[in-house]
Amino acid sequence: MDLVNKGRGYVNSKMHDKLVQHSIFAGIVFLIVAHPKTFQFVDSVIKVHDKNALLFVHALVVVVLMYFGSLYIFEPTQKVLLEGLEAPPKARTAPPTTGQ
Repeated sequence: MDLVNKGRGYVNSKMHDKLVQHSIFAGIVFLIVAHPKTFQFVDSVIKVHDKNALLFVHALVVVVLMYFGSLYIFEPTQKVLLEGLEAPPKARTAPPTTGQ
């Protein structure tokens, strides 16, 4: 059980690092946008003959998804998920009385 708490603490400390958070989110967005089936679908919809132009379109889609996804999806979801990982605040103890 101690190993689980240490692991949870490590994940919690790393997830508070904004660079790690956005890198993970960027990886997920990239996997979706760069998937060959996504390329086929977009190519069939906009009928681009130049593959470099199609790649540029996908790059713009990643930019838009990263911006709005980070702002409206990732940040609120991350706040909700990490609230459960935070340690509860320690109760304050009263200072000892001297008994005078």
